[in-house]
Amino acid sequence: MKLTITGKNIKTTEAISNYINKKLHKIFKRIDDIDVRFSLQVDKNRHIAEVMVKQNDFIFHVNDETKNLYTTLDNVIDKIEKHLINHKNKNKVLILKKNVAGKQKLENSHSF
Repeated sequence: MKLTITGKNIKTTEAISNYINKKLHKIFKRIDDIDVRFSLQVDKNRHIAEVMVKQNDFIFHVNDETKNLYTTLDNVIDKIEKHLINHKNKNKVLILKKNVAGKQKLENSHSF
C-alpha cells in the first residue's frame, strides 16, 4: 500500500500518519498494489479530509468534514470501507453472471 498524506493549514504529524496507517491496514490487509492519497485541510473550526483510492482501473474519491480531525478521519475511512465492500459485491455478481452465461452457451452448443 502506498500512502500519501498532505496537509493545508495543518501539519501532518507522525501521530496523524500512524493513526491513518493503522486504520487503513485493517481494511487493506490483503491488497498490495493500492495507492491511497489523503488531503487534510483546516479552515477555522472545520476539518476536511479528501481521499483518493486507486487500484488498477478502480478509482474513487471520498470526502468528509467535521469539527474534529479524528472524527473526520474515522468517517472517511468508514466510507472507504463501504466503497470497497460495494465494489467487491459488484464484482461477485458480474463473475456469477459470466459463469451462468457461459454455462448456458455451452449447453446450447452441445444440444443436437
